Amino acid sequence: MDIPLHYFDEYVGDKLYSYLDNPLARYAAPYAANATTLDFSSAHNTLSSLTSYLASVPGLSSLPRDSILRQAISLYGITYVGIFILYFSVATGSYYLIFDKRMESHPRFLKNQVAKEIAFSLEAFPMLDLLTLPWFVGDVRGHSQLYDTIAEGPFGQQGGAMPWLYVAFSAALFLWFTDFAIYWVHRWLHIPFLYKRLHKPHHKWIIPTPFASHAFHPVDGYLQSVPYHLACYLFPIHKYLFIGLFSFVNLWSIFIHDSDMLCGHPLEHYINGPAHHTLHHLYFTCNYGQYFCWADKAFKSFRVPAKDDDPLVAVLAGREKLRLAAEAEERSKQAAAAPASAPASPAAEAISHLRPAEMRRIDSGLGSETEPPKEGESSGDEASSKASSRASSVGPAAIKAAAVATPRREGLRARK
Repeated sequence: MDIPLHYFDEYVGDKLYSYLDNPLARYAAPYAANATTLDFSSAHNTLSSLTSYLASVPGLSSLPRDSILRQAISLYGITYVGIFILYFSVATGSYYLIFDKRMESHPRFLKNQVAKEIAFSLEAFPMLDLLTLPWFVGDVRGHSQLYDTIAEGPFGQQGGAMPWLYVAFSAALFLWFTDFAIYWVHRWLHIPFLYKRLHKPHHKWIIPTPFASHAFHPVDGYLQSVPYHLACYLFPIHKYLFIGLFSFVNLWSIFIHDSDMLCGHPLEHYINGPAHHTLHHLYFTCNYGQYFCWADKAFKSFRVPAKDDDPLVAVLAGREKLRLAAEAEERSKQAAAAPASAPASPAAEAISHLRPAEMRRIDSGLGSETEPPKEGESSGDEASSKASSRASSVGPAAIKAAAVATPRREGLRARK
């Protein structure tokens, strides 16, 4: 974190801190004698000595760049602004571009859930940032194994391909280590004692949106972030690589909360994606991993995504049920309002025998195919001749009028 801190101090921090002087400094002179001691003998002495003591405290403008107090204040602000921008930019984009809004019709989707997820996240950010601060302060003060240049890293002195191979290896090691550690942290958070006190608020979102990615208890979020910070204290990582990986894991946390149930692809047994994490929110006791599925498979908590598990299935089924109910209600209203039907005339009864062969048309788009007659069934021509003989007593005028009233059914292309 010393890289963003350096740029902050260079372009913002120095100027900002120059305005942060101690506003009580001008009151120090009249009470200089009491500046180092506090006198509680009377109300007047207590007030004057306390004011003098506070006035003697150096202002923030006097703090050098390497002051631990200034570094802590700056890192807190940098981290807070960074996660704020990342959360609202990426989660908003994922919500409007990827998240299926039909999921908001699911019976387990809470009223005003998006607003509640955002509010919960904003409540967690300040404390989460404060808990994370010691790791970042230790980093900028040289207590981690982050290194600046390739030459300073492992195998850097010998040159060649080895230092670069270690960079690739450290990235893979970071992902493996953090995934395995977070698997167990996450699984332990489901122990009833810890779940009720820490992890349950995050599972309030049965059908999560991308805004639920950081909507958790701050201690819960911190415990699951510890492996990220611990990694760079255990083995060397290039500083720019660590910043990239740290940003990636925050993006991934947002990505796996978009409730997208992509199933049937070859990576679903290896990569823990949105479908896997959607199942975790639905069923609670499966798919604890962060990026990969191997730990869930090894420790018997893996559940492969299936279309039947997709919460969108319940949404569509509910919509279809409402549609059918509305149609049935409309038909019953129409039946109640319509007058009793008159008996069919002999002409209509005769003409009705001409329709079946015409209605059994195969809509291939050509508009000319009809189904062949089934065994023991008369063809369309035979049915027409028989119907004509039965209708001879009615008269050709009635037949012609009925034929005009019942137009020929065309094929799919003609209808288009």
